[in-house]
Amino acid sequence: MILFNCANVLQDVCLLLRTLPVTNVLLRFTTSLVYYGLTMSAADFTTDLYVGIVLTGAVEIPAVLICIFLMDLKW
Repeated sequence: MILFNCANVLQDVCLLLRTLPVTNVLLRFTTSLVYYGLTMSAADFTTDLYVGIVLTGAVEIPAVLICIFLMDLKW
């Protein structure tokens, strides 16, 4: 009695190894595009350029703290 077929397992691993880099590239591209788009349009949030930049920076501080917490979290 054969518990699993090695060819099917190898095929599944190869499929996974092909799709992970493509997914990673697409996610990184999308995230960077949104981040830089929001940063570049910081002046359009308010009528004052400096207030828009301060608001963008103020939003980024909690985001960094949340990321640090989530990276230390054991999933």
